[in-house]
Amino acid sequence: MKLIAVDLLAEKLVMSENETEAVLGLLDFSSTDVSLLSSARAAMFPKLELLSRDLAQKAMQAPQMKQMITELSTPEDFPKSVRDYMRDYFGGACDEKYIETRAKAGALYYRFDIQPKLFIPMTSYMQQILEVELIQALGKTDTGILACRSLSKFVRLDNMLIMQAFDEARQRGEVETERKRAAYSLMLERKVARLTQAMEDLSQKDPLTGLYNARGLFDNLYREIGNAKRHKWGICLVYFDFNGFREFNETEGRRVGDKLLNIMAATLTDAYRETDIICRYKDDQFCVIMPNTVAADARKVCKRVIDKFRQRSTYGLAFCMGLAQTGPKEFLAPDDFLYVASENVKVAQGAISDKSEFFLKG
Repeated sequence: MKLIAVDLLAEKLVMSENETEAVLGLLDFSSTDVSLLSSARAAMFPKLELLSRDLAQKAMQAPQMKQMITELSTPEDFPKSVRDYMRDYFGGACDEKYIETRAKAGALYYRFDIQPKLFIPMTSYMQQILEVELIQALGKTDTGILACRSLSKFVRLDNMLIMQAFDEARQRGEVETERKRAAYSLMLERKVARLTQAMEDLSQKDPLTGLYNARGLFDNLYREIGNAKRHKWGICLVYFDFNGFREFNETEGRRVGDKLLNIMAATLTDAYRETDIICRYKDDQFCVIMPNTVAADARKVCKRVIDKFRQRSTYGLAFCMGLAQTGPKEFLAPDDFLYVASENVKVAQGAISDKSEFFLKG
């Protein structure tokens, strides 16, 4: 087994194997250092139990470290993790287990916001107490001094691996944060668009019948007259007004009056095409915009409206209708178009002798 898994180190450091070899050269870290520390294993392992408790206690003083320990382990088990962490220095190999342990540590440090300014002093403190024990175990001999130097190199490699993993986790976190931010921004944009559209719809809709209101009528008139001009086709407007609705409302009550208005809305919806635009203009007055339609066809639909209305329970009330057409050659402005239809309905109302009569003018 290779004492230093250069290929795995290269993968974790995001370098080529040649670059990793160069880094190890700059650190002056080699398999000789690994072997030298391994030779101190028998002397050091018994000491690590006590050292790990001291180091764990010191780590618990930092709030971020304490949070990580509390969430991932227990104060009782944490010293064992610290002991195993230190054993890696004397394990005899810079292998997959060691590399994965450091990479995991770096990712966890990022997750719990344990910045380098916190964890590097911790590893320095660990190095100091291990060096003291190495000198006690091996003496102030060349071997003891060399072992301390090897440990220092190993810890520097340690910090490099942890920093790399920390930085990778940070970059992934930034990408994920940006992705979430973009997704949230898009979601918010769509939500605002939906709410804006909903508010726009509400501002154009009659709350009683669900039909377009006066604003919706004019907005649609402007749009449909523009379409008719482009396509060079005719457009019709039918104006409906109940006969004696005010008196009926006062006699029967508003609740019954509202019911009749909804019956009228349902009748118009049933009689007209999906492309026709039905509006409750005001009070008991309704308007229907009929794109791409001439007056002769609009009159036929008006008769169908009367038939369908009679089939419903309508309290004996009737209505008059005013019909207007504009286009396909010359076009009225929306206000003038509506005025012509409203004047025709007045003429129709003047022509009836009984409020139960239906009459169409135009």
